[in-house]
Amino acid sequence: MPQSLSKLSPGPLVLGAMILAAVATRLLYHFNPGLVPPNFSPVEAVALFGGAYFADRRLALLVPLAAMAVSDLIIGFHGLLWLVYACVALSTVLGFGLRGKVRPVRVAAYGVLGSTLFFVFTNFGVWLGSSMYPQTW
Repeated sequence: MPQSLSKLSPGPLVLGAMILAAVATRLLYHFNPGLVPPNFSPVEAVALFGGAYFADRRLALLVPLAAMAVSDLIIGFHGLLWLVYACVALSTVLGFGLRGKVRPVRVAAYGVLGSTLFFVFTNFGVWLGSSMYPQTW
């Protein structure tokens, strides 16, 4: 094994694998609709996991956002992407609340909360910022 590879710690490899897996699932749906459910992607799970387990909070935020950015370079960007990225970062921050308290019920509750916030914020953003839907109650 080359000297440079033998000095790598598992940390960067795990981070890289998480980014690649998240990118792959986003691209899988985009280029093969119907193969996986719509919007099926582990990015939010990576964000929650990263917030709960990564020692460096900056990396916890960077990993899911990097996965989004890499895949969006291929898929394309849209005007409300900032809101999607903000929701992913919010899920990471929710994960900070799980640090040292990771239990199945808590993880499920935080996961549902993060998914619900993502749904509400992004759908409200589409309603407010586009002509796709009438701006009525």
